[in-house]
Amino acid sequence: MKKRILLFVIIFTLVLPTSAFAQTSQIDYISDDTKGGVELDFRNFSYIMNGVNEEDVVIEKTVEKPEAIEYQIYNKDETKTIDTVRVDFDMTNPLADGARAANTTSTYFSKYKTFKDGTKSVVELEYTVRVDLYSSGSFRAFYGADSSNLLIASAITSIELVNVKTGVKSSTGSYPTDSLSINYSCNLRTTGNVSTSIGANLMGAGFNVTTGSNVYYYKAVKETGTIKLYN
Repeated sequence: MKKRILLFVIIFTLVLPTSAFAQTSQIDYISDDTKGGVELDFRNFSYIMNGVNEEDVVIEKTVEKPEAIEYQIYNKDETKTIDTVRVDFDMTNPLADGARAANTTSTYFSKYKTFKDGTKSVVELEYTVRVDLYSSGSFRAFYGADSSNLLIASAITSIELVNVKTGVKSSTGSYPTDSLSINYSCNLRTTGNVSTSIGANLMGAGFNVTTGSNVYYYKAVKETGTIKLYN
Protein backbone atom coordinates (compact mmCIF):
# COMPACT_ATOMS: atom_id res chain seq x y z
CA MET A 1 0.00 0.00 0.00
CA LYS A 2 1.36 3.34 -0.94
CA LYS A 3 2.07 5.63 1.95
CA ARG A 4 0.93 9.20 1.55
CA ILE A 5 3.43 11.56 3.03
CA LEU A 6 2.92 15.23 3.70
CA LEU A 7 6.13 17.16 3.22
CA PHE A 8 6.30 20.70 4.61
CA VAL A 9 8.48 23.09 2.67
CA ILE A 10 9.17 26.80 2.61
CA ILE A 11 8.92 28.39 -0.81
CA PHE A 12 10.16 31.88 -1.53
CA THR A 13 7.55 34.24 -2.85
CA LEU A 14 7.44 34.06 -6.65
CA VAL A 15 6.26 36.70 -9.07
CA LEU A 16 3.40 34.80 -10.68
CA PRO A 17 0.04 35.70 -12.20
CA THR A 18 -2.66 36.27 -9.61
CA SER A 19 -4.35 33.04 -10.64
CA ALA A 20 -1.29 31.05 -9.53
CA PHE A 21 -0.24 30.36 -5.99
CA ALA A 22 2.81 32.52 -5.24
CA GLN A 23 3.79 30.32 -2.34
CA THR A 24 2.64 27.18 -0.55
CA SER A 25 3.15 25.81 2.91
CA GLN A 26 2.93 22.15 2.05
CA ILE A 27 2.94 19.74 -0.86
CA ASP A 28 1.48 16.29 -1.20
CA TYR A 29 3.21 13.37 -2.84
CA ILE A 30 3.25 9.62 -2.59
CA SER A 31 6.31 7.45 -2.10
CA ASP A 32 6.55 4.33 -4.23
CA ASP A 33 9.16 1.97 -2.85
CA THR A 34 8.58 -0.65 -5.54
CA LYS A 35 9.60 1.83 -8.24
CA GLY A 36 12.43 3.42 -6.28
CA GLY A 37 11.00 6.86 -6.87
CA VAL A 38 8.45 9.45 -5.82
CA GLU A 39 4.95 9.94 -7.16
CA LEU A 40 3.70 13.44 -7.91
CA ASP A 41 -0.02 14.18 -7.83
CA PHE A 42 -1.66 15.74 -10.91
CA ARG A 43 -5.33 15.32 -9.90
CA ASN A 44 -6.67 12.54 -12.14
CA PHE A 45 -3.29 10.90 -12.59
CA SER A 46 0.22 10.89 -11.18
CA TYR A 47 3.80 10.84 -12.41
CA ILE A 48 6.31 8.41 -10.90
CA MET A 49 9.82 9.82 -11.18
CA ASN A 50 12.13 6.82 -11.14
CA GLY A 51 15.54 6.73 -9.47
CA VAL A 52 14.76 9.36 -6.84
CA ASN A 53 14.92 8.60 -3.11
CA GLU A 54 12.39 10.62 -1.16
CA GLU A 55 14.83 10.98 1.76
CA ASP A 56 17.31 12.82 -0.46
CA VAL A 57 15.13 15.43 -2.13
CA VAL A 58 12.99 18.48 -1.54
CA ILE A 59 9.82 18.77 -3.61
CA GLU A 60 8.07 22.09 -4.04
CA LYS A 61 4.73 22.63 -5.73
CA THR A 62 5.48 25.89 -7.51
CA VAL A 63 2.27 26.21 -9.56
CA GLU A 64 -1.26 25.06 -8.83
CA LYS A 65 -4.19 26.46 -10.78
CA PRO A 66 -7.06 24.93 -12.77
CA GLU A 67 -5.09 24.81 -16.02
CA ALA A 68 -1.65 23.73 -14.71
CA ILE A 69 0.29 22.05 -11.90
CA GLU A 70 4.07 22.20 -11.56
CA TYR A 71 6.64 20.74 -9.15
CA GLN A 72 10.36 21.35 -8.67
CA ILE A 73 12.58 18.59 -7.28
CA TYR A 74 16.14 19.02 -6.09
CA ASN A 75 18.64 17.29 -3.81
CA LYS A 76 18.68 18.37 -0.17
CA ASP A 77 22.49 18.59 -0.10
CA GLU A 78 23.09 20.32 -3.44
CA THR A 79 21.14 21.95 -6.24
CA LYS A 80 23.40 21.07 -9.16
CA THR A 81 20.44 19.43 -10.91
CA ILE A 82 16.87 20.73 -10.68
CA ASP A 83 13.98 18.74 -12.15
CA THR A 84 10.72 20.46 -13.03
CA VAL A 85 7.61 18.45 -13.86
CA ARG A 86 4.65 20.36 -15.30
CA VAL A 87 1.24 19.36 -16.61
CA ASP A 88 -0.98 21.75 -18.59
CA PHE A 89 -4.63 20.76 -18.87
CA ASP A 90 -6.82 21.53 -21.88
CA MET A 91 -9.67 23.55 -20.35
CA THR A 92 -11.89 23.48 -23.45
CA ASN A 93 -14.93 21.23 -23.67
CA PRO A 94 -13.97 17.67 -24.69
CA LEU A 95 -15.22 17.09 -28.23
CA ALA A 96 -14.48 14.61 -30.97
CA ASP A 97 -12.32 16.14 -33.71
CA GLY A 98 -12.14 13.25 -36.16
CA ALA A 99 -8.90 11.89 -34.70
CA ARG A 100 -10.06 11.53 -31.10
CA ALA A 101 -13.11 10.01 -29.44
CA ALA A 102 -15.75 12.23 -27.83
CA ASN A 103 -15.12 13.03 -24.14
CA THR A 104 -11.37 13.08 -24.80
CA THR A 105 -9.20 15.97 -23.61
CA SER A 106 -5.55 16.72 -24.26
CA THR A 107 -3.05 16.97 -21.43
CA TYR A 108 0.43 18.34 -22.07
CA PHE A 109 3.20 16.77 -19.99
CA SER A 110 6.57 18.55 -19.72
CA LYS A 111 9.70 17.43 -17.90
CA TYR A 112 12.57 19.91 -17.55
CA LYS A 113 16.05 19.09 -16.26
CA THR A 114 18.35 21.98 -15.42
CA PHE A 115 22.06 21.48 -14.79
CA LYS A 116 23.67 24.23 -12.71
CA ASP A 117 27.07 25.40 -11.56
CA GLY A 118 26.26 26.94 -8.20
CA THR A 119 23.42 29.35 -8.90
CA LYS A 120 24.23 29.63 -12.62
CA SER A 121 22.07 27.68 -15.05
CA VAL A 122 24.34 25.91 -17.57
CA VAL A 123 21.87 23.96 -19.72
CA GLU A 124 18.20 23.02 -19.54
CA LEU A 125 16.60 20.04 -21.27
CA GLU A 126 12.91 19.95 -22.12
CA TYR A 127 10.97 16.72 -22.76
CA THR A 128 7.34 17.07 -23.89
CA VAL A 129 4.50 14.79 -24.88
CA ARG A 130 0.74 15.20 -25.37
CA VAL A 131 -1.49 12.50 -23.93
CA ASP A 132 -5.23 12.09 -24.62
CA LEU A 133 -7.39 11.31 -21.60
CA TYR A 134 -10.87 9.83 -22.11
CA SER A 135 -13.44 10.28 -19.35
CA SER A 136 -17.05 9.15 -19.23
CA GLY A 137 -18.81 8.67 -15.92
CA SER A 138 -16.49 6.68 -13.65
CA PHE A 139 -14.46 5.27 -16.55
CA ARG A 140 -11.18 6.97 -17.43
CA ALA A 141 -8.34 5.85 -19.69
CA PHE A 142 -5.47 7.12 -21.79
CA TYR A 143 -6.57 6.75 -25.41
CA GLY A 144 -3.29 7.75 -27.01
CA ALA A 145 -0.08 9.77 -26.87
CA ASP A 146 1.74 11.89 -29.44
CA SER A 147 5.37 11.32 -30.30
CA SER A 148 7.58 12.69 -27.53
CA ASN A 149 10.10 15.45 -28.15
CA LEU A 150 13.42 16.37 -26.52
CA LEU A 151 15.23 19.66 -27.03
CA ILE A 152 17.67 22.05 -25.39
CA ALA A 153 15.57 24.88 -23.93
CA SER A 154 18.57 27.05 -22.97
CA ALA A 155 22.36 26.84 -22.64
CA ILE A 156 25.29 29.13 -21.82
CA THR A 157 27.18 28.00 -24.92
CA SER A 158 26.56 26.07 -28.13
CA ILE A 159 25.52 22.54 -27.16
CA GLU A 160 24.03 19.80 -29.32
CA LEU A 161 22.07 16.64 -28.58
CA VAL A 162 23.58 13.41 -29.92
CA ASN A 163 22.50 9.77 -29.68
CA VAL A 164 18.97 10.90 -28.81
CA LYS A 165 16.32 8.33 -27.97
CA THR A 166 12.85 9.25 -26.74
CA GLY A 167 9.72 7.24 -26.20
CA VAL A 168 6.23 7.07 -24.78
CA LYS A 169 4.14 3.91 -24.84
CA SER A 170 1.26 2.15 -23.21
CA SER A 171 2.49 0.09 -20.27
CA THR A 172 0.16 -2.69 -21.39
CA GLY A 173 1.24 -2.49 -25.04
CA SER A 174 -2.09 -1.21 -26.36
CA TYR A 175 -4.75 1.50 -25.92
CA PRO A 176 -6.87 2.32 -24.00
CA THR A 177 -4.61 2.01 -20.97
CA ASP A 178 -4.31 3.32 -17.43
CA SER A 179 -0.52 3.75 -17.52
CA LEU A 180 2.10 5.26 -19.84
CA SER A 181 5.86 4.71 -19.71
CA ILE A 182 8.08 7.60 -20.80
CA ASN A 183 11.82 7.69 -21.34
CA TYR A 184 14.64 9.52 -23.02
CA SER A 185 18.40 9.31 -23.22
CA CYS A 186 20.98 11.49 -24.93
CA ASN A 187 24.46 12.92 -24.83
CA LEU A 188 25.01 16.66 -24.46
CA ARG A 189 28.08 17.86 -26.38
CA THR A 190 29.54 21.31 -26.91
CA THR A 191 30.26 22.57 -30.42
CA GLY A 192 32.87 25.15 -31.29
CA ASN A 193 35.33 26.86 -28.98
CA VAL A 194 34.59 27.09 -25.26
CA SER A 195 36.17 29.77 -23.10
CA THR A 196 37.96 28.91 -19.86
CA SER A 197 35.21 30.43 -17.72
CA ILE A 198 32.41 28.61 -19.59
CA GLY A 199 34.43 25.40 -19.38
CA ALA A 200 34.61 25.83 -15.61
CA ASN A 201 30.81 26.27 -15.50
CA LEU A 202 30.33 23.11 -17.54
CA MET A 203 32.64 21.12 -15.29
CA GLY A 204 30.83 22.54 -12.26
CA ALA A 205 27.55 21.26 -13.71
CA GLY A 206 28.91 17.72 -14.04
CA PHE A 207 30.23 17.70 -17.60
CA ASN A 208 33.37 15.82 -18.64
CA VAL A 209 35.97 17.05 -21.12
CA THR A 210 37.95 15.23 -23.78
CA THR A 211 41.68 15.55 -24.32
CA GLY A 212 43.71 15.90 -27.48
CA SER A 213 43.19 18.11 -30.50
CA ASN A 214 39.38 17.78 -30.64
CA VAL A 215 38.35 19.13 -27.25
CA TYR A 216 34.68 19.23 -26.31
CA TYR A 217 32.59 18.91 -23.14
CA TYR A 218 29.99 16.15 -22.83
CA LYS A 219 27.45 14.68 -20.46
CA ALA A 220 25.16 11.62 -20.65
CA VAL A 221 21.56 12.06 -19.51
CA LYS A 222 18.83 9.46 -18.99
CA GLU A 223 15.28 9.69 -17.64
CA THR A 224 12.48 7.16 -17.10
CA GLY A 225 9.10 7.53 -15.51
CA THR A 226 5.46 6.46 -15.49
CA ILE A 227 2.24 8.45 -15.91
CA LYS A 228 -0.66 6.51 -14.39
CA LEU A 229 -4.30 7.04 -13.56
CA TYR A 230 -5.64 6.82 -10.05
CA ASN A 231 -8.02 3.93 -9.46
